[in-house]
Amino acid sequence: MYQQPVAAPAINSASDAIGFPFRDPQWVSKILIQGLINIIPVVGLMAGLGWTLATLDNLRQGRQELAPAGFGHLGRGAGLFVVALVYSALVGVVFLIFWIVAVGLTSTRNEALGAIGVIFILIAYLLAFAGGLALQFAFPTIVLAVDRGGVGAGLNFAQILATIRGNSSTALMAGLFSFLLYLIAGFGQIACFVGFYFTLAWAMAGLAAVVYWEERNLAPGGGMPAPQAMPPQPPSMPPPPPPPSA
Repeated sequence: MYQQPVAAPAINSASDAIGFPFRDPQWVSKILIQGLINIIPVVGLMAGLGWTLATLDNLRQGRQELAPAGFGHLGRGAGLFVVALVYSALVGVVFLIFWIVAVGLTSTRNEALGAIGVIFILIAYLLAFAGGLALQFAFPTIVLAVDRGGVGAGLNFAQILATIRGNSSTALMAGLFSFLLYLIAGFGQIACFVGFYFTLAWAMAGLAAVVYWEERNLAPGGGMPAPQAMPPQPPSMPPPPPPPSA
């Protein structure tokens, strides 16, 4: 749940996200556990995204430590997973449309149409690459929108775009380091591929720091949805009066 950032920032620049996970004295065990969870298809990714949001809460409270690893953040990460899946599916649909057209054109015996089909194949891959890159750069802003306003805010493409356009330097810097984190995480595949799940956990922790930095550097209002209201706390009951003295 969204919490107002504290006065003293724990992350002073987007680049701090790279080393942030190592500030936690227990980073080895937490990343190890979350990395093992990442191996589980779908569920592991949901839990990891929820872990990112929980770590973001810690940063807002001025605590430079990772959230406890485990499945406890699964429900919270499910919404963010759905939003990411929808955007990824849209990129995939665009690619598929151009690919189907390309296959249809290249399967004809007409050389001119075949040449056009080859062009469509190139366009399909170019759009898929550009769409994936754009999604990666926009992801910190999407994470922040989902954390503040839920799935609906994360899927509000117009609002996401308005936030990025109104805070272009901040949003693009956050996107750059989000992309860099997952690019570095990709090197984990060198360790028999399994290592990727642990470097992915490190990248998820770093993403929390990127989102926190972006949130603190957005223009007033920032184009973000208003924070979800915290539930009112019931008034504390006064202590019972002392028994009368004999």
